[in-house]
Amino acid sequence: MSKLIILRGNSGSGKSTVATKLAKARSTKTAVIDADQYRVNMLFPRGECGPDFETIMSYNVKYCLEHNYDVLWDSIFYANEKNKQYLGMFLTELHPKDNFIFNFDVSFEETVRRHNLRAKSNDFSIEEMKEWYHPIEKLGYDFEYLIPESSSLEETITTIKKTAGI
Repeated sequence: MSKLIILRGNSGSGKSTVATKLAKARSTKTAVIDADQYRVNMLFPRGECGPDFETIMSYNVKYCLEHNYDVLWDSIFYANEKNKQYLGMFLTELHPKDNFIFNFDVSFEETVRRHNLRAKSNDFSIEEMKEWYHPIEKLGYDFEYLIPESSSLEETITTIKKTAGI
């Protein structure tokens, strides 16, 4: 069975970097579903998170899981009721086994430091990031794991590989 690996945390916390490195290192079918690709590069006006965003992204996740891709799903996924319900559909109905959630618990200061190191550092301001930033909260599943800000890129990748068995 395919695995659903959700990487959640604030913008700039390292989710996309980890997902890309993990996927490139694998020799089995792996799909990276990066919410920013839909929100920023596919659907306009930029930043819209309406029903089209959720429907298209959900379809792609579902398709990949049904076709035996391990899915690395990268999004902020704030711990609000809307996201809990949205993810719950996948985690209980569509893909009830082999699910893993990795919460990137990174302070705002560290998020800014990491953001300044990436190619898209000029795409949005620190002020915008501050508006979006929320301390990470668990969603309430027993398959949630914390990635602390002290975890290096290599340590994070090793933790995810070992925990998810990939």
